[in-house]
Amino acid sequence: MPAFVKHHCNDKKRNYLALGSGFFEGSLSEGVPKVISAIHQRLSNESLLTKSAEKDIIVNQHSCQSIANSLNSLEENNWQVLKAYDPLYQGGQMQRSLHAKFIFSAKSSETDDECKRAWVYLGSGNLTGPGFTQKASRFGGNLEAGVVFKPEGVTWFGEDNPESAISLKLPVCFDESYSLTEASQLSAGSEMPEHDAEHLSLPISYFVIEELEHDKHVLIPNVPFTDVYAVANTCSNKLTVESETRLLWYGKPPRQLSISWVNNGTVHTEDIPVIDQYGRIAATELPELALDDAWYMFSSFPLLPSSETEGEDGDEASEDGLRMGPETDIEVDKSYSINSMMALVELIAEKQTEVPEKDWLQWCTRLEQTLSQLKNNVAFSFFKEIGINPISPLWQPPFRPDYAETNAIESGSYYEEVLKRLEQKLGLAALAKLGDQ
Repeated sequence: MPAFVKHHCNDKKRNYLALGSGFFEGSLSEGVPKVISAIHQRLSNESLLTKSAEKDIIVNQHSCQSIANSLNSLEENNWQVLKAYDPLYQGGQMQRSLHAKFIFSAKSSETDDECKRAWVYLGSGNLTGPGFTQKASRFGGNLEAGVVFKPEGVTWFGEDNPESAISLKLPVCFDESYSLTEASQLSAGSEMPEHDAEHLSLPISYFVIEELEHDKHVLIPNVPFTDVYAVANTCSNKLTVESETRLLWYGKPPRQLSISWVNNGTVHTEDIPVIDQYGRIAATELPELALDDAWYMFSSFPLLPSSETEGEDGDEASEDGLRMGPETDIEVDKSYSINSMMALVELIAEKQTEVPEKDWLQWCTRLEQTLSQLKNNVAFSFFKEIGINPISPLWQPPFRPDYAETNAIESGSYYEEVLKRLEQKLGLAALAKLGDQ
């Protein structure tokens, strides 16, 4: 956390720290709760707190676990315990308990109401060992998420603008603290109930599939499956396990694979999604396209055509003249094939020379996916008959953006790899390039 504070805010010291949580460590007989002490010590060691910093703990007064029994130790170590402030009801009949988990730190001065150098941590973990200081593992522990950011325009009391007061940003109010004489108002409440694990971390998160040749693919797990008991599927004759990092698949690519593994003596089985070369997760097979469809796919980039919808079974459907399939007219005119294909290549060149660099990888994916869906189009068949590669102009610098003109540039190298794969898939690699003598 200190590294994020320094990166997003700055590395200067603050003289105020507030820790809030809906649940703290279990009851202690004495001493400052370990997590609270560890957070303060770490921030001090990282030079993010002054030695005399004011320190507050915000609690649910009727359920604050170790805080209720360690008030003496907390006071001895200059901690102040505050009741969580509810700006909506402010102590009325309707009361809500604190659920948020947060850390707030800032610099205060006697002459200014501004919370200077302020930073906030907001996260899902309670200020307990499992919730905040213990790393999650595959065999147990919590999975928590948190963010660190720099709030703007926050003040201590809102002297000039009440809406900017910290009490309207976080459940913090400095008027309701508990001293030793008021310790009876605090109660430990119940311990955090133990829950059985609802989810187990899977030994494999996903497979990436790559096409080797016609009807032959390789499946690569995101991690070696050394702990996997079995890789199961309904068509075992299609799968060959070559190694713990490589599986061969024959036939139509699968959308997911079932794996089984042993955890604490129990066999578990789950379906693991397969990610295709276009980044689609557990995706259906791509339909073949007509040239007009490809035109819409490129013209609408970075969006998809507005007329494209999804059918009831998750397959792509089409409306408004989008023909999701190969050309239906077998007797397509030769001049039509030439004109349509060259117009498409010209459109691709026009679009991709204007693609922002941040969208370049997405464009390359659109290019490879869409042209692959034209594999059986009659226009490509015609060019194969006459021995010419119609997409060869896309290699030339004028058909490429400045940041991808050559393979000496990373963007250009990636683009050329896409073109190489496309020419192999479409059966164009050995054909003559347009303009060759």
